[in-house]
Amino acid sequence: MEILSVPEKQPNKTPVPQKTPAPQKKEDVCAPPLPTGERGTAAARPPAGRVRISPDLTQPRETRVPRKPETPQKKPAPQKEALPKAKTSAAVTAVTLTVTLVLGVLTLLLPKKTVSETEKRVLAAAPAFSADAVMKGEYQAGAETYLLDHFAGRNALAAVYRTTARWMGAKKTDGVYIGREGHLFLVPAAVDDASVLARAEALNAFAAAHPEISCWAAVAPNAACVQRSYLPEHAEAPDQQALLAAFTDRLAGVKSADLYGALSAHADEYIYYLTDHHWTSLGAKYAFEALSRTMELGPTVGDYRTAVGTDRFLGTLSAKTGKTDVYDVIELYFPQTDVKYYVEDPVSGEESGSMFVTDALSGSDPYTVFFGGNKGVIRIRTTADTSRRLLVFKDSYANAFMQFLYPYFDEIVMVDPRYEYDSLQPLLRRYAFTDALWLYNADTFFSDATLPELLEDTE
Repeated sequence: MEILSVPEKQPNKTPVPQKTPAPQKKEDVCAPPLPTGERGTAAARPPAGRVRISPDLTQPRETRVPRKPETPQKKPAPQKEALPKAKTSAAVTAVTLTVTLVLGVLTLLLPKKTVSETEKRVLAAAPAFSADAVMKGEYQAGAETYLLDHFAGRNALAAVYRTTARWMGAKKTDGVYIGREGHLFLVPAAVDDASVLARAEALNAFAAAHPEISCWAAVAPNAACVQRSYLPEHAEAPDQQALLAAFTDRLAGVKSADLYGALSAHADEYIYYLTDHHWTSLGAKYAFEALSRTMELGPTVGDYRTAVGTDRFLGTLSAKTGKTDVYDVIELYFPQTDVKYYVEDPVSGEESGSMFVTDALSGSDPYTVFFGGNKGVIRIRTTADTSRRLLVFKDSYANAFMQFLYPYFDEIVMVDPRYEYDSLQPLLRRYAFTDALWLYNADTFFSDATLPELLEDTE
């Protein structure tokens, strides 16, 4: 009998229901999954704005920079409306034209001076009108010079300019070098070979036309060329030694004294004024000693009495620069001799027993103590009894020179071509001159156009 095996019943087991999986949170694309702590607890999420660290704790995943709160912008302050450029330009033009018009009217109406006390020079005269002068341009040039000399407010404007230039450290102003140790130097003019030759030929022609007259030349160099060690740095001055040597080489019938050598030997002495372009009396004395040897004047006076005319002299260079911190001393020399002299002004007829006009020492230009300044003709008569009569063509350098020269001639007639426009023929006929002397500063000698014109009239 088949025995069927009955499967053994298994004990009933209650099925364990499966838990419904918790809904997953949406992945934060901006943050990595939270790492599990040591005990399976979630690590704290880093605060916002800091670098979140990836699970390997090494690589930065993202940087969030906190946004700064926006600062409300201030409204710009309302600006004042600027004047249009056209209006500004028109206003400046109107003021300039008004000032110019007022000064121009004052220039025409105000009385005119003949001499500038500030600059110590003669001012330009009004030019004479003529059709010929206009055609040649001479009238226009003269009118321009006249207006510049007499323009209203000229001195004030010039003073402002000079003061400003000094404050800015300028070493040259208005044709004047501001040198070392209080020295002021007139900037020497450049002279070309043609001017040297022309002046030499003019003197040669006079000597040839008057063989009965012994002719001499004494041309003084400028202070800037003799006292170069006192010039400001990089200042330029022509070589007047070579210039005067070239002039001497071209002379025929005229003997020239070496004043450059005589003055250069005393370059460190007080031979030129500090504030004026003239030589001092001491400088003139050294020049006279050189000329006396050239002219063979014989024994000269060796003893002089001196007197101080003033120790408060401010010269032309001080006036040009406005520099007044240094004063000059004017000395007067009196040769100890028995020779007497008298001074006559042939134009006015005035006579004087002295060449020194002492009233000028307290005036605006103390250098005019010598003969009262420049004049067309001055006559000196002496008791020397040497039978020599001297005609001197000169500039203002000769004025201080005469205090040394007068004892050696019976008569001296000085002619300044810049002031004397008449013919020399009457003088030559009236006086039997034995000698003629050209006594000048180099600047004036080579630039004065009136000298050759006057000499041509004597031929």
